[in-house]
Parts: sequence; structure tokens; C-alpha cells
Amino acid sequence: MSDRLALSLIIVSYNAADLLRRCLRSVFAHPPAVPFEVIVVDNASTEGNVDLVRREFPQVRLIVNEANLGFAAANNQGLRTCRGEFILLLNPDTEVPPGALTTLYQTMAAHSEVGVLGCQLLLPSGEPQNYDPHFPRPGPILLDFAHLRRLSVLLPSVYLPPTTVVGSKRHIINHKSESSGSVPAPSVPSAVKENEANNYRASSSLTEVDYVCGACFLVRRRALQQVGLLDEGYFLYGEETDWCWRMKQAGWRVAWTPAVKVWHHEGKSFRDALQRRAHYYASVVRFTAKHRGRGANLALRLGLAGLSLLKLGALVLLSRLGCLTPEETARRRDFFCHVLHIALRLEMQNWCNP
Repeated sequence: MSDRLALSLIIVSYNAADLLRRCLRSVFAHPPAVPFEVIVVDNASTEGNVDLVRREFPQVRLIVNEANLGFAAANNQGLRTCRGEFILLLNPDTEVPPGALTTLYQTMAAHSEVGVLGCQLLLPSGEPQNYDPHFPRPGPILLDFAHLRRLSVLLPSVYLPPTTVVGSKRHIINHKSESSGSVPAPSVPSAVKENEANNYRASSSLTEVDYVCGACFLVRRRALQQVGLLDEGYFLYGEETDWCWRMKQAGWRVAWTPAVKVWHHEGKSFRDALQRRAHYYASVVRFTAKHRGRGANLALRLGLAGLSLLKLGALVLLSRLGCLTPEETARRRDFFCHVLHIALRLEMQNWCNP
């Protein structure tokens, strides 16, 4: 196409207008050194996001939805209309420093085998954002839900993929992906040992991971054309993990670079932490059903259901003892009930819609 650009940025907006303003200001203050476009897809915000973009950033291509379609569906709208050879999915609660977009573009361009590229995300405090670079597995998910992550030190076989070597780094030129059917490459999850968990972040070179965080997610158009769009069955969370799995199945590599650092005001655009967690558990149940097999999915759903029932029982006891306010009791009860619904494959109710 004659109107093809080097880079497209797609930002899905839902409320948190001030964060969106800061994100866009950072992009245009520190633009990439290649032809680019910015597309904002607004998911029926009620805080003036659309007016903000039209008034302060007229150069942005704006897509306005009359309902909240979810993160995956909104990104797909941008993906269908964007013109970049490389496409960056960027969260509205991020800020890009000088040189970040150019370095991301140059790194991807220099590695033709890479279909997806992520970077180091920094919290407002300056600390690196922690994330587990493994595909979800039932063991770690259930340990997290039970607040027993520390047991992963005693039970590494439950937490780690069977062939993982704790403490080693995997560089992109040496290893293949877990989802490709080959032996999983060594890597380190965040919950086993804190000092070892950060080894992939301490790498000074391009490093292969299972997936990268969707807050700053660069994808190659050729990979997108081969694999297809995001799975819109994920409303919030998990869509980038599913996409990376499919990229790897198609032979593309997923990489992470420490050379680019992007600020991330994590979770600030979604104010209710329990609603966020409900969406997370819905996404991992879907991912496990799609990619881990019936046995793993059944184990996960039964584990979540059983733990939800135990937590509901404990909640009744704590409420009667006066340890929780009625409002907090109701919020937690709704959360555990929704996780139970998710585990039993019932539809999530409106409470879970942001």
C-alpha cells in the first residue's frame, strides 16, 4: 500500500482522561524518528476523553464506541484500520521517555524473527514493574488465589514448567518457545525467589520470554497477518498472552528488551482492584481451556471453585466476628461469587464490567 507508515500506535481509552492526556503528550513530545500515526479507540468513556482528544490532539485518529467493547475488541478496531508496518499497543496509563519509541522500532526492525517485542515497564516510584514471563499454569494460579505463593519455593515443580532451570536466562538466539512443541527454554518466574525472579530483567541483551505485558506491546504486521487479530473472548487481561502463544505456534519469537523503559501507572485506569482480579481469573480460565487441555482446565476450575467456597465460608465467620465492615463484606462476597461463577463457566454479571 502506498500510504503504509513505519509505525502505528493504538491506545484504547476508558475514562482516566488525565492519564490519557499525559500519555499522548509524552508520545508527541518524544515521537519516533520514523513516519507514524496515533489511533485512540475510546470505549464509551464518561470523563471527557473524546472531547480531550479532539480539542488537544487533533492529529490523532479517533474511533468512538457507544459501549465498552473490551480491550481486545477495541484494539482490533485499531488494528483493522492502522497503516504501520509495526504496530504498538500502548496503554493510556503509560508515558514514553525520549528515544523509547525509536529504539523499540529499531530493535524490532533489526530482528526479523521477532513477531512481538516488549520492554521494561517502570512504576511511578522508579521500580521495575514485576511480571511473571511464563504462560499461565493451574498450579501458580491456584497458589496465587489461595495467597500461598511462598509455597512455590518449597514446591517448584508445581510452579515451574517441568524443564525449567531456575536462575538461568534465555537469550533469543538460543531457545525455542514452550508453545511450539519444543523443549521449554529456561526462565525464571517471579514467585520462586525474588533475586532470581529478576534475572531476565538484569539481562543486557534481547531476551526471549513466553509473553510480554500488553501495556507496551509491539507487533509486526506480517505476524499479525499470519496469526490474526486478538481474541475478543477476552474482555480484559489475557488477550496479549493468548496472542503471544499463537505467535509462537506460528513460528514467531516473542522478545523483551531492557534497552527501552516506559513509565506505567499500573491499574490507575481501572479503579476497583477486585473487579480487575475477577477479569484476570476469567482470562486465565479461558486461556487454560484453549491451550492447556481439558485436564488442566478442569483442575483449575475445580480448584478455583473449591477455594471460592472456602473463602466465602471464612468471610461469613469474619463478618460475624466484626472484622469487616458490611460494605467490605459485600464487596468480597461478590468477588468470590463471581470467581465461583467463572469456575463453573457461568456468565460474568454486570458487576465485572468496568
